[in-house]
Amino acid sequence: MGNNIRNSTVSCLQTSRVGIRASASNKIGGGHIVRCTTLASALARFGASCSFYSDTETLGFIPQEPAIELIGDSQIDDKLVHGRFGKFDIFICDHYGLDARFERALRPNAGVLVVIDDLADRPHDCDLLVDMTLNRPGSVYDGLLPRYASVLAGVRYALVREEFSALRPQSLARRGSGRVERILISFGLTDPDGLCAQTVDLVREICSKLPDFKTADIMIGSQSDQLADLHRHINGDARFNVHVGARNPSAIMAQADIAIGAGGTTSWERCCLGLPTILVSIADNQQAIAAALEAAGAVVLLPSRESFRADLPTVLAGLARSPAAVLDLGVAAAGICDGRGAERVAEYIFDLYERKRTRAERD
Repeated sequence: MGNNIRNSTVSCLQTSRVGIRASASNKIGGGHIVRCTTLASALARFGASCSFYSDTETLGFIPQEPAIELIGDSQIDDKLVHGRFGKFDIFICDHYGLDARFERALRPNAGVLVVIDDLADRPHDCDLLVDMTLNRPGSVYDGLLPRYASVLAGVRYALVREEFSALRPQSLARRGSGRVERILISFGLTDPDGLCAQTVDLVREICSKLPDFKTADIMIGSQSDQLADLHRHINGDARFNVHVGARNPSAIMAQADIAIGAGGTTSWERCCLGLPTILVSIADNQQAIAAALEAAGAVVLLPSRESFRADLPTVLAGLARSPAAVLDLGVAAAGICDGRGAERVAEYIFDLYERKRTRAERD
């Protein structure tokens, strides 16, 4: 796929309507929203009109963008399946609480149904399933999908925002020394376990073992209930910069020498930028990603959240004394993801849309 598909489909996509259903909360974080807004932006570049349909809690996690319409309702799923919002050319669902029952009920109102998942633990009624887990074979969905459904599996299809792939050359070019001068701290939009504040304490405690350390950037969402506690722990220390709801996360990440953070969608952003990472899984669905990244040599994986305070100082100090190890992590990370997955998925969706549209016209 490539320019031929893009050129042949854009003309008919100028009026295509894309609906998106995703979930977010302080407990589960905003990963579903990040990957769906990434895909929505890629689809919009092809000329589609994209709208998010969410429950009222999720609505606050979705960034306000001119190209994306936001519709929130406490009865959103019921209204979608009953056609209260009309018919969609393409509908995308990224929600662990929904499965084939919802998708089947939505079928009369959706031309092409796309599901984003990484659990492979329930049936789906869709035309396309996208699972961006590293080394994930599409066969894990055997028996869970209709026979005609396609599967795009693996990190080649990681939904990374365009700004990251644009900064990739610059980010890779600056990683030549392996010194740990600037640290990125990020545990998702909500940081439900308060690990940002704990990391600030631990970095401050071992500063004497970090010979090149100058500053740390902490990225966190404005929805997090950990913000007040985080600021208390920083206590005016100018070495720690808090970025709440950062509009330029790619630029902040590209300037970091090493990251301390969680798994999930942001793993592919870090890989795209070649950013070495000390990783801790904060949710069950992140464990497969974390294990695969460790096996690939792209991260140092901490054993558990429970031992986080004991393990992080030793690992971080060891890397700070070993520039070669830091460089090796970065090279391995950069080889995993090129940041063009959203474009590939968008092209596949539109190819599928065009084929179904052509068949319908022929019939």
